[in-house]
Amino acid sequence: LHDALPICFAQGLKQIIQTKRTKVSVASVLFLVLLAFLTFTPSSYTVSAEGKVQPQTRRNIYAPSEGEIYKVAVEHNERVVEKQILLELRSPSLELEDQALKGDYLANAKKLLSIPAERIQLQQGGDPYGIKSQQLSAREEELQQLIASQKMQMELVEAQKDALNIVSPIQGQVLTWNPVDLLENRPVQRGQRLLSVADT
Repeated sequence: LHDALPICFAQGLKQIIQTKRTKVSVASVLFLVLLAFLTFTPSSYTVSAEGKVQPQTRRNIYAPSEGEIYKVAVEHNERVVEKQILLELRSPSLELEDQALKGDYLANAKKLLSIPAERIQLQQGGDPYGIKSQQLSAREEELQQLIASQKMQMELVEAQKDALNIVSPIQGQVLTWNPVDLLENRPVQRGQRLLSVADT
């Protein structure tokens, strides 16, 4: 009996150690399985946030030059087509330049029209050396060149005035809130944003 006790104790200790090893092995296997699962299984990640739907095609309208908005031809949320007039601007400096050019043009045109009558008078009065006739021809040519130059300047000013009629670059909807109260009869600077239009 005295010899059997150590043997029983040794066997029990061995069994306990084996049981612990089995538990550790099972735990290790479970840990490895869990680790493989977490590594190779994709997980979903959801983020909640507030947002606003924006149109893909949107255009901002800018002032082509300095001036004053004479008329706003559209309202908020109004549907517009491409090249429809949205705003009409006025430029006092362009108006003055246009009036001055037209006045000079008319004055020079009258001078040019009077040259044939002056030439007839020279022929009737006689001009033995033709000096006055040459001077008249030179003045006629100068007036013709000046009138041609003024016509080009007037066309350029007219094109600038036409550009003051701002049109929609796309078909869409006016997004700017209450554009009449916001813009009408207001001075604007070149490059200032005036309206936004989007294809909704």
